[in-house]
Amino acid sequence: DDYFPCLKGTSVPYFTKPTTFELWFMLLEKAWAKVRGGYGNILVGNTSEVLQFLTGFCTEQINNDLFDVKNYSDIIRKGHENKDIICFSTKNEEEVEQMGLIKDHNYILCDVVEIKDKNKEKVLLCKLKNPLLSDNNWKGDWSDESDLWTKEINKQIKEDNLETKKNEFFINIKDLLNYFYRTDICNIANNEYSKSFNFTKENTNLD
Repeated sequence: DDYFPCLKGTSVPYFTKPTTFELWFMLLEKAWAKVRGGYGNILVGNTSEVLQFLTGFCTEQINNDLFDVKNYSDIIRKGHENKDIICFSTKNEEEVEQMGLIKDHNYILCDVVEIKDKNKEKVLLCKLKNPLLSDNNWKGDWSDESDLWTKEINKQIKEDNLETKKNEFFINIKDLLNYFYRTDICNIANNEYSKSFNFTKENTNLD
């Protein structure tokens, strides 16, 4: 049905609170609560599990501590090229908040760009999105306020990719490994991973 739990005596939703008049994500949340046996069972969740139920595709969890920058960069780059859904979970540490991030919170990968810094060294930058319209945003290297951005750097990135909204920011792969403890990847099966075959009675040896 289209009923939602609200704060007592109000029409304010108790759980997901829309900032617009859209209801689809509230219905989706309610459906997920139904699957899990109630709203109380989805207060803390597993991103991979949700993505698998939502898309039907296989998912994988990566422990960031097990990878170095090079190997982790290859994983993120390959996943982005495949148009996989990739999410990152921040550590539950005070240092995370000091850097402008939300502790124990999920961020979504929007884009991946590779640039050469002022020392001509390659740097892999990830554009992340905070699902919450929060004022909390990354304060480290390559943030909007970072002095690492120069006209020369900006020229290396397409203008559409360079623009960031209020809840979006760039972070390099090294800091991503440092402040995020887990990566969830939903492996989208694109056309290049599938083939179709036509069988006829003549080539199948069927009666």
